Amino acid sequence: VHVKTTDGTTPEVRVHGTAASTTALFESSGRTAASAEVRARFGAVSTGVGEVNVVTAHPLLFRTNNTERMRILSTGGIVLGSGGTGPQIHQGAGTPEGAVAAPIGSTYHRTDGGAGTSFYVKESGTGNTGWVAK
Repeated sequence: VHVKTTDGTTPEVRVHGTAASTTALFESSGRTAASAEVRARFGAVSTGVGEVNVVTAHPLLFRTNNTERMRILSTGGIVLGSGGTGPQIHQGAGTPEGAVAAPIGSTYHRTDGGAGTSFYVKESGTGNTGWVAK
């Protein structure tokens, strides 16, 4: 483990492994305002797989220029845009109507759909209604 400060305020942590069986993970944890634990991991394992993992039921955020651009919800849905309120991308079995809550402009990719029932767009409504098959 190598810890250093590159800009005088923010520590940089590096974990290095050289053996073929090395698993290198960086894990961080904290608490939300409601005292719920949030744990995240980043690393690589000897099977050749890289991992970014929020271990608890919280979203994973992606930011550029200190602005949120995308988040992956704990349910697997993807939210585009700032603040987690933009259109979402979902996938799953069955119709999203009455089952998947999302804002207008969101899409749903149905894994068990057929012709005309594999892709849905949220065109109206709030909550889990307003999905239209395309």
